[in-house]
Amino acid sequence: MCFGVGKVFWLICVAGLLASCAQPEPGLVAQGALADRPDYSFWPHEGSDLRPDPAVKYGVLANGMRFAIMRNVQPAGAVSLRFRIASGSLQETGQQRGLAHFLEHMAFNGSTNVPEGEFVKLLQRKGLAFGAHTNASTSSNETVYMLELPKNEADLIDTGLMLFREIGDRLTLDQKAIDREKGVVLSEQRSRNTPEYRAFEAQWRVWYEGQRLAERMPIGTTETIKGATRELIADYYRRFYRPERTLLVATGDFDVAEIEAKIRAKFSDWKGEGEPSRDPEMGLPKARELVVKSHVEANLPEEVSVIWFRPPTDLPDTAANRERNAKRELAISVINRRLGRIAREGKPAFVSAGVSWSESRGVSNTLSLSADARPGQWRAAMQAGEQELRRAVEHGVLEAEMAREIAEWRAGLTDSAATASTRTTSELAGGIVSGFESRHVFSHPADQLARFEKYASGLTAAAANEELRDIMQGYGPVAFVTSGQKIEGGEAAIASAYESSRKVAVAAPASQAAKVFPYTEFGKSGEVVERREVADMGVSLIGFKNGVKLNVKQTEYEKDTVYVSIRFGGGFLQLPASKVGMYWALPFSFTEGGLKRLTTDELEEALAGRIVSTDLDLDDDAFEFDGRTNQRDLLLQLQLMAAYATDPAYRGLGLERLQVAAESYIKQMSSSPGRVLSRETSSLLRSGDKRWAFPTLEQMKSITMRDVEAVVGPALRAAPIEISIVGDISAEAATAAVASTFGAFPAARGKLKVPVGARDVRFPKRGQSLKFVHDGQADQALGYVAWPGPDFYSDPRRARTLSLLREMLKVRLTDEFREAQGATYSPSAGSSFSSVYPDFGYIIASAETKPELVAGFYKTLDQVVEELKSGAYSDDLINRARAPIVKSIEKSRQTNGYWAGAINDAQSDPRALDAVRSQLSDLQSITKADLVAAAKIYLDVKRRIEIRVLPKAQALLRPERNSAKSSASLGIQLFGEVTAAAPLH
Repeated sequence: MCFGVGKVFWLICVAGLLASCAQPEPGLVAQGALADRPDYSFWPHEGSDLRPDPAVKYGVLANGMRFAIMRNVQPAGAVSLRFRIASGSLQETGQQRGLAHFLEHMAFNGSTNVPEGEFVKLLQRKGLAFGAHTNASTSSNETVYMLELPKNEADLIDTGLMLFREIGDRLTLDQKAIDREKGVVLSEQRSRNTPEYRAFEAQWRVWYEGQRLAERMPIGTTETIKGATRELIADYYRRFYRPERTLLVATGDFDVAEIEAKIRAKFSDWKGEGEPSRDPEMGLPKARELVVKSHVEANLPEEVSVIWFRPPTDLPDTAANRERNAKRELAISVINRRLGRIAREGKPAFVSAGVSWSESRGVSNTLSLSADARPGQWRAAMQAGEQELRRAVEHGVLEAEMAREIAEWRAGLTDSAATASTRTTSELAGGIVSGFESRHVFSHPADQLARFEKYASGLTAAAANEELRDIMQGYGPVAFVTSGQKIEGGEAAIASAYESSRKVAVAAPASQAAKVFPYTEFGKSGEVVERREVADMGVSLIGFKNGVKLNVKQTEYEKDTVYVSIRFGGGFLQLPASKVGMYWALPFSFTEGGLKRLTTDELEEALAGRIVSTDLDLDDDAFEFDGRTNQRDLLLQLQLMAAYATDPAYRGLGLERLQVAAESYIKQMSSSPGRVLSRETSSLLRSGDKRWAFPTLEQMKSITMRDVEAVVGPALRAAPIEISIVGDISAEAATAAVASTFGAFPAARGKLKVPVGARDVRFPKRGQSLKFVHDGQADQALGYVAWPGPDFYSDPRRARTLSLLREMLKVRLTDEFREAQGATYSPSAGSSFSSVYPDFGYIIASAETKPELVAGFYKTLDQVVEELKSGAYSDDLINRARAPIVKSIEKSRQTNGYWAGAINDAQSDPRALDAVRSQLSDLQSITKADLVAAAKIYLDVKRRIEIRVLPKAQALLRPERNSAKSSASLGIQLFGEVTAAAPLH
């Protein structure tokens, strides 16, 4: 469960009549008839000339509840359910701030027909994991409950609808359950209470000063959460959880008529209590001139925002308005491309910058300029951004720039239309809900493309420039600066910097001709010397004469979509321990370096309108280029990857930008318990191996592009190449495209030499109890435990047994430490079993909580571990852990992403395919005896690493004793400050 603040989410409405047509047509209701009705009482396509997607069945029950049903078969058998209440934090009274979100939590804590504690368990038994498949969110104007059903079984669908019906008006809201849940909600509030969030909240209050939104953050206040009573929550529940405020969405592999009948049968008896509540007045933006504010706090990055506000227009979603929006957004895209080009040139004042336009219904329309400044350069960053925005307003965008952005838009819309038939069920459910919330017509991608083509000829530079001049006519601006250090001169200096920038004359932009992509020839097409078919998986294994291996799986999961990965030997095995932070620096700096014949900007220009992309990833034993494309652009995608493999430029501007960003990012890593843990554990669990160590700023700045080239270059030149292509493409077409690119490479490629000791990665030999400190709030702490595990391939079934054991550990920690004790928001458990490093793996468990409750986490954990070792649990626990894993695997096997990972080393490591074959059968065959035996061996208190992350003041106190048998101590270096951690016993 979570809360969020979106860009388009507010309601301004009065009570009115409800729409009653089951399947309204575009333009059916005159706009004047809708003006005084709440947004939630009519569909966005009513009064619009846009056609809704004809595959969606819209309906309204007699009680006013709306539903939208859409059949979809990707993935086969899956069903997504959404239950949207048109109410969030904006509907709260002053005493209820945060209780909309609190009520969302209580929806999982007992109702008329589902006892407290059984909601999640009921779904776990049916294959839904808490969080992944069972979730909810609360924002300023809505609360949305989400269920992802892995199977379209009638019983499971009935259960999902029954649970939504319980949420409607049957929650018990027991005060004892409320009191227990307070700890969970407060824990969620603590976990989000970072310097960045506090800066955002301060900024938010300035932006919306005088409007209701300024004082209605969804998480609420500590005081209202602690003081939550049944009376206060029930009052909100009664007034706003009403059928006329509700939208139920069902998408998936089912019969639409059957689902509609189930919805009508289940929800027609729901009646709201009393008269409908009117939404409070939201207020309008203040008419104001320049306003400047700042927020200074340790560990904050240096950021600048300048925002203009206008009263909301709340226009209907029509073809004319979409055309106008397109002109505006295309112009903004031009500005953002200019800002991106500046960020890549020389040493600008900002690392990144951007402009955006937002329309928030009932609240405001805003034009925003933001920049991530280099440390100490907020002034120059603000001025550079302001002047670039003003340059566009005063001199306009160019026709060539518009043409480039139009080509990108057209390519994206064409791609969406081509892939529309295989959109995922979850994606569609989310799209229908978000469209309803934002009042955008949920239309078919083919209609969107056709509509774009109708007005494309009018998307001229002159038209875009007119829109740019219009959106600058707002109140303000409000200039806000965040910094981790004192701003000399304070807010007066900010005002002076902005005003002085406004006086600087800006010249017209220079036109830039786009270059042609030149990397199309790589030699004579390669010859195929081997082809084998893996019939049970539908995979073709192909070998070229030059040694390049190709694995192809043709699928129908995503229409006209193709995933490509190119693996070279290397990865962490090739990283030098002497260059700490290389794993972080290398991927971005390599791709940002561009090609010798094209810079990154020139590359983007040359590829405009084509669906290609390339990222560099690091695996344990490989470097990997990854990209997504379509049938038409597959050859270009491979040409792009081949160009990076043969002609990388190793320019240093990307590395330099990353090093500048690291100045803020590294400091942020001490600002909360979770960040400290993330910073420390990767290397710690590998006995301090420097290849995984989080770098200091000095270490990051010491990395050069020569270091990057020294690591990647040998792999690109000499390492074996294995290519995987998965998606809507035949093996023959994939083979032809590879033959003319990688298949044409020279044949002289041998096995890349692995440095001595590179595979010697081990979990620490002895158990340890360690303490780290963070610079965050005094009420934030974290407990963490890691146990050593085996590698994967020495015994895959054993590794899967431990994965199931890990899930049981998480389920029981959620039962006890979250639900029973209310001590944490989200306990976690994880595991990793290496396929590269012999005898290396680990299992982990952790929970964020208050410092005084860390000891309780270890006590609870010890009790759970003893339970798992002794077998003192029922088969129900095994089922609650196993069913969601199995259902998730079954669902993921109907995705290209799964198969792209499953076959990416199918020829270099034949064990991979056998591992896929045995995955489900292994999980299904694991017995309680297997689990107990594994727990006794691997959940060993003598070998486990315990970590407490405490606030600095708390860390100075004498630590409590705990169950780990170790006298180890650790010197912890926190950016120049060395703290000797007291040994824990």
